[in-house]
Amino acid sequence: SSLNLNSLQRTSQPVYGYLKGPDGHFVVDPEAAPVVKQIFSLCLAGNGPTKIARMLTEQNIPTPGTMEYR
Repeated sequence: SSLNLNSLQRTSQPVYGYLKGPDGHFVVDPEAAPVVKQIFSLCLAGNGPTKIARMLTEQNIPTPGTMEYR
């Protein structure tokens, strides 16, 4: 089946890994991009959310809730 973009829930605030650009569109956050890629790699390697969170904490990578959004 094809993805219907009109049915996706929309948000006014960017999710982790994105920033709002000057034109109001979301753009990739260059600081968060490596972390997002690491999270996907860890997930694909079979790690669950709790283990991934623990690994990121051990690397002193801040969570979105502790980051100051720009």
